[in-house]
Amino acid sequence: MLIGVAASLWSPLVHAVAWTVEDESVTDANVASAAFGPDGRLYVIHLDDTVPSSPTGRVARLVIYDRGSFSGQTLEVVGPSGGTTIEHFVEMVADRHSVWAVWRKKESTGPGIIRAAKVYPLTGPPVIETVDSGSSFNRFDACMGAGGTPRVAFINSNYRGVTVVRRTFAGTWESNNLSGLQIPTHSIYREIQIAAGGSSLDLFLCATENLSLSGGGTGHQATLTHRSAVEPGTWSLLNFGSATPIEDVNFPTDDTAAIYLDAEWTPAGQLAIAYSQVDERDGKLAILESGGWVARTYQDVSVGITRGVSMAGAADGSIHVSWTNTLNTIQHQVWDGSSFSVADPVGTVRSFYPRLACDSRGVPYFASTETDGSLLQVSTPTDFTDEDQDGIIYLFEDAFHSDPLVPNRDSLPIFSIENVGGMEYLALSFLGDSGGSGNNPYVATDFTYSVELSHDGTSWSTTGTVLKDRFTIPGRGTVSTIRSQYPIGDFTKELLRVKVERN
Repeated sequence: MLIGVAASLWSPLVHAVAWTVEDESVTDANVASAAFGPDGRLYVIHLDDTVPSSPTGRVARLVIYDRGSFSGQTLEVVGPSGGTTIEHFVEMVADRHSVWAVWRKKESTGPGIIRAAKVYPLTGPPVIETVDSGSSFNRFDACMGAGGTPRVAFINSNYRGVTVVRRTFAGTWESNNLSGLQIPTHSIYREIQIAAGGSSLDLFLCATENLSLSGGGTGHQATLTHRSAVEPGTWSLLNFGSATPIEDVNFPTDDTAAIYLDAEWTPAGQLAIAYSQVDERDGKLAILESGGWVARTYQDVSVGITRGVSMAGAADGSIHVSWTNTLNTIQHQVWDGSSFSVADPVGTVRSFYPRLACDSRGVPYFASTETDGSLLQVSTPTDFTDEDQDGIIYLFEDAFHSDPLVPNRDSLPIFSIENVGGMEYLALSFLGDSGGSGNNPYVATDFTYSVELSHDGTSWSTTGTVLKDRFTIPGRGTVSTIRSQYPIGDFTKELLRVKVERN
């Protein structure tokens, strides 16, 4: 027998969601990336032009966010303060075992250098390693690959080649300057993303061809393509297959098919990429389905392009996406497999480059820097916060009439054994809002309470449950007791839970 609680917020998301924003004062921050570590904490890397007590210059800074608290440290100076952001970029990647920070270092003169450091687990200060010593353009991406070590892909400094690097178990970095992806002088690469799923390595590239120079026609042909490879034991044998187009656009002048790319293999095993489609001014989410790539628009702007695009997948198959409006306020939506939820503003947080990450529950978090550079911010739906740290999220505190600021578990649902006609049945009782209707689910103004039954812990339904009792306590709320219709012993396993949905 088991009793539990479950939260449902995103399906369907038809109401405004309240967001809690925690922030840390910084000096002049820009560009952040984030990933959840195996320890459940959010690891963030961002750029900051000057940090008190750090060396002078722009620095890459590591911040660990844990339930409202920030702890940070400078990793290293990456270049001069006030430099262009595109010269210095950051990525945070993680899997079930480790977390890595990756960044690009570029002084006023000289080549750009890609660096990396494992930031979890640690037994001392992070050890900084050189991924590439000077052949990269300012576009790179990183992911965790097979065996729990990072893969880094970047556009070469001549804009016409691609290099993929992996870290070996011995602690060295081995490169493959992919000869099969070299393009002629009338073409250039503009954007790159890399994603790993099992032994599969997937590469996304935006390229533009000058048709007048190549003899292929007029204008500029801009594409977003996907290539896949199986990781070889010998890295020099890495070979990506033929390109599959996702976007293919002809521009009269030089431009790119897409910008703000963000790709990943989701926890549910889907390969997806979010991006801003320049020609149509759309924010799009493309998913590799059985018949090929399917791109769907989730935001269409009439002026400029859709900015602030990011994505993160959840274990239930949903995919969270973002964009920013003309005021640079972050907007959040969810793809549930059939449609996108309504756009949901993330409070009043304004950012040029928000980055999404989902925790193990599938709850979205945004890591962002305020447009004026004064704040590093972490935002998450208020319903999933736990301000008093008693292990009960705000949604349950609110639905079960508990004080979210006082640690107390007394208002959680309780189970009992009910005797009916000489037979014993598993039952669950909870205190909820008054004035609702329906036996099970019980629908009140603000919440829907559903007591669900399962015999395997996977399939849950209200079928097989019976309302035993319901009464109101003046000034407190309404108590409902729902029991199983099966006597104890009819099944080897029986589980009850109450699912709470905010209406």
